Amino acid sequence: MTPQGLRELVEGDPLNDNEVELLLRAAQGESAKATAEAMNYADDTIKTMRKYAIAKLGAKNITHAVGIALARGIINPDHIEPLDD
Repeated sequence: MTPQGLRELVEGDPLNDNEVELLLRAAQGESAKATAEAMNYADDTIKTMRKYAIAKLGAKNITHAVGIALARGIINPDHIEPLDD
């Protein structure tokens, strides 16, 4: 399915808890691989979840999705903590 087709299918649908968590982790600067490890999912599963979150928010990419999620109050900026180096 094309990104546009996915967007048409799911745009406006509510995000599930896992999608919100991965957006929060992306806002913290965590990579998809690190998110997969932390959430106990395969890398490909996280990539698919990201695609759905991006499509549901009508975003262009994960960075745009994080911005939309922050603007809409889906993720709380007070919960964003920088990653340990």
